[in-house]
Amino acid sequence: MADVTILICYEAGTIDMLNSCLSAIDRHTSTPYKLLIVTKHPGEGRKELLTLDERFGIQESNIYLAPPQTPLLSGRVHGAMIDAAMGAVGTKYLLTLDSDCFPVADNWLKELVGMMEPDVACAGILHPWQPPAEDMDKTLMEYRVRANHCWNVTHVACQLVRKDFVVGHNLSYAGGDDTGLLIPRRALEIGMRVVGWMPTRCANPQNSEFDPEFNRHVCLMWGDRVYHHGEYTRRKDGRDKDFEQNFGWVLPLVLSYEGAEFLLDDNNSYSYKFDREPEAVANKMERLFGMRKNG
Repeated sequence: MADVTILICYEAGTIDMLNSCLSAIDRHTSTPYKLLIVTKHPGEGRKELLTLDERFGIQESNIYLAPPQTPLLSGRVHGAMIDAAMGAVGTKYLLTLDSDCFPVADNWLKELVGMMEPDVACAGILHPWQPPAEDMDKTLMEYRVRANHCWNVTHVACQLVRKDFVVGHNLSYAGGDDTGLLIPRRALEIGMRVVGWMPTRCANPQNSEFDPEFNRHVCLMWGDRVYHHGEYTRRKDGRDKDFEQNFGWVLPLVLSYEGAEFLLDDNNSYSYKFDREPEAVANKMERLFGMRKNG
């Protein structure tokens, strides 16, 4: 009997990436799981989901239609969709996956569940930046961002939690500073652990002058177990040309191969050294705010 529900929020018009995601899950997962795909209602999502390859066996029972209530219109759509579907999760564990995040190695889910020791609240992929120093001014926006986006905290793109922890502490995926961040933050506050995989590599950039050590955003592998393409639904509108120009070669292969195992080849990827973390954080802050420090 399955102890894990894999929950994926689906944005209409991204069926090609979801197909790759489900294919990779099917290929690499022996641990029993239940699949729940959440999409907006009304919308085209349900109709598209029912056209998925028959090998995935998607039925009406696998689709949750998030009602068009006020939370879904507030800008926190992703988190609100997960919150709306919590009542449909009947398993001990809930694993949220982005549709552009999926396994590249067997036993990935077994390994994740195995991390859930009694004092562990969350397991998954960890945000790939160094935590802020304890003596940093906590009133700075930089501190707030870095305290959330650091390797002390899991990313909702692949985040395993106990449902009773989320429900028992009255936590919301739409709460906190970004989707799913409230859960690991609360866990740390009460002395529970947050564990997971660190990034191990990313796709090679096409421009030799682009330093891949600072790419902690797109086309990443975590623990050589899980691949996250990174903001696929947002990047379809052509934003952030820097990443598109350097890593645009990856997407056609991910969709064609229905997976990203080709990036496990050292010829196709860069292995992180984590030897310039202050620079990597400064690079992130500069991309986010247009400056290295922000008060």
